[in-house]
Amino acid sequence: MRCSMCGAQLKKEGDICNKCYKEYEEYQNLKRDDNVLYKVNRKYLPKFQLTQNWDVCLIFLLVILTLLGLGGVGQSLLALLIFILVIGIVLFWHKSIAKGTVYTFYENSIKYNLDFLFIHREKIIKKSDVTEVKIYQTRRQKWFGLGDIRIYTKGNFLMNGIDMRNIANVLEAFEKVKGILNKE
Repeated sequence: MRCSMCGAQLKKEGDICNKCYKEYEEYQNLKRDDNVLYKVNRKYLPKFQLTQNWDVCLIFLLVILTLLGLGGVGQSLLALLIFILVIGIVLFWHKSIAKGTVYTFYENSIKYNLDFLFIHREKIIKKSDVTEVKIYQTRRQKWFGLGDIRIYTKGNFLMNGIDMRNIANVLEAFEKVKGILNKE
């Protein structure tokens, strides 16, 4: 028999090896952690999202102006309606993602949740696995009072840690997160 999770050879009859079972138990214990210390949501700002997609807006506006210059008022109006529809969809998309994104700090763990349309993602990491916390802000994020907080964990894997994007009052949130994680 082999472990159904890692494929290791099992000495006794069963589905899972002791190592995988301990990791599973630890994960279940982290999921049961209910002492919320801090909760942060991703911030949605329509102005910020529009400036993030300024290149698409510029292209659409150039197409509309070109069509208008060629005397195609009907085509210009159609292009304008398509432009408004595309921008509306993009803004709805970003608003839904921001609304469904929550970062929760518990006594022993950090939990990232994303509920968006048919997508449900959950990531739980142990506080003891956190190695570093950093803050990042683009110029555009600074203009709108937003920023990113990145929490790095042990290991050299690309997907380790949590990337908290577009957090409002990021400096205040960063200090709070550092205090909870005791990472200076």
